[in-house]
Amino acid sequence: MKKSLRLRTLAIGMMAVMSAGTASAKWGTVENPDIFYQPSYEPDLMKTALTNDGKVYVSWLEFTAQGYDVVLYLLDANGDPAWEAPVKVEERINASWTADYSMVAADDGCAVISWADARAEEGTLGEGDYANAMDPVLYKIDQNGQHVWSADGVVLGTEYEYPALLQKIGEDIYITLEKDSEYDPAVTTRLEADGSFAFEPVAIKGKQFIQSQGTDFISVYPASEGTVAMRYTRDLQTVWENPAVVSTSVYIGYDRLPYKLVSDGNGGVVISFPRPMGDFGSMPVIQYVTADGEAVFGESVDVIVTDEDVHAYNVVGVNPATEQILSVWQVTGSKIQLRAQQLDFFGEREWGDMGVCLGEDLESAWSFGAIAIVPLSDGRWFLCYADEIQWMKNQGYFAVINAQGEFEKNVPFGGEEALSEPDTYLIGDDFLLIYVDEYTDDDWNTFSYLKSVRLDNLSGFAGVEGVAADKVTGPCEYYTVDGLRLDKPVRGLNILRDANGGTSKVIVK
Repeated sequence: MKKSLRLRTLAIGMMAVMSAGTASAKWGTVENPDIFYQPSYEPDLMKTALTNDGKVYVSWLEFTAQGYDVVLYLLDANGDPAWEAPVKVEERINASWTADYSMVAADDGCAVISWADARAEEGTLGEGDYANAMDPVLYKIDQNGQHVWSADGVVLGTEYEYPALLQKIGEDIYITLEKDSEYDPAVTTRLEADGSFAFEPVAIKGKQFIQSQGTDFISVYPASEGTVAMRYTRDLQTVWENPAVVSTSVYIGYDRLPYKLVSDGNGGVVISFPRPMGDFGSMPVIQYVTADGEAVFGESVDVIVTDEDVHAYNVVGVNPATEQILSVWQVTGSKIQLRAQQLDFFGEREWGDMGVCLGEDLESAWSFGAIAIVPLSDGRWFLCYADEIQWMKNQGYFAVINAQGEFEKNVPFGGEEALSEPDTYLIGDDFLLIYVDEYTDDDWNTFSYLKSVRLDNLSGFAGVEGVAADKVTGPCEYYTVDGLRLDKPVRGLNILRDANGGTSKVIVK
């Protein structure tokens, strides 16, 4: 069967420490991705969280005879292991299955992890019995590996079920909880520094957020009109009089976070998700919603005009300076392709009705997968993607795409490996990729490796000349490439908006 590549936060002495695996040092390079840890057991659902001081928390699940262990590790800003070994987050029994868990990095540099256990069933199970309860709990662990909210964490109450969803909006952490009833809607609140609720959780529309202007955020969700969006204040009050209709189509699938949300640089959001097409197909759609709640495209725009083949796993990038959107996705069916389409901020397809083909595999019938997109200057884009060579073996690439949709540069990193569960970050002008590589030998023994690659200076990689910050004069505002307002320019890539509303890129060395 062909597989499609889907590329998709007590004292430490009281915490059980994992037996040390293999750990190395420094961020990996294009030529040599770094194995920063080799788990003793196969990791599942790896997640990462970047701290304000450039460190990265890495968490994963390890299956045990009684359920799962949540494991946490920390890399310092140089990519070196900050701890001798990972630590287990809790010493409680839990169910033998789990849907997901959540992790974010708080502004104080700690990791906040949402989990669910079955502590209420401890002492009640017979030999061979499995726990069933999934009562949510929160843990906060500092950069020394110590619990901040005690080893027992913050128990959220038996009226809730499953691990809660955590999302970071600016300095705020929001938590969305599922009620212990399939008929009651999920509820959301904001977390205080001690893990308590800022206010009683309330039912709002949507579970997937992106920062708008200031402390406001935009939520995207399905409704009777189709897929819609609403802007909320930090106290969960609606801002727009009516929701913005993103699309008359809705997502049909099982992803907990199905929407790709990217800032327009001014408090609005570009939204993409796969709409159903035919019996088994899908088509990525794109919509642009401004900070004022205007759905600029009217009806959402399909990336291409045909209804043939299956189009999935779309990744979107937005260039606020040029007001352009890049979509890169996988095609399967009669052909295996990596395709791309560029749209302007009015929804016009700029690379034709069918977009462009970046790569095609006619012989092996394996697939491609986009991982991340970063805008560059002069209408160019940086793309990280992978080409699946065979089952669980991929070749990763760093590429530069020009304004005509052609590769200007296409550089493989590492070798052929099982590149899965990737997380990426733009740190200044550097691009960081963290992923899992798994190898299975002829005797069906699986070996797992946690790896990193850091590409220093995207502008240099792309041959882009940056605008020196000291040459910019007059009143201006600075933003990150994700659209977050800055008090002053930071090292790396900044978006500058001048007094006349013009935008440009500024690279601070």
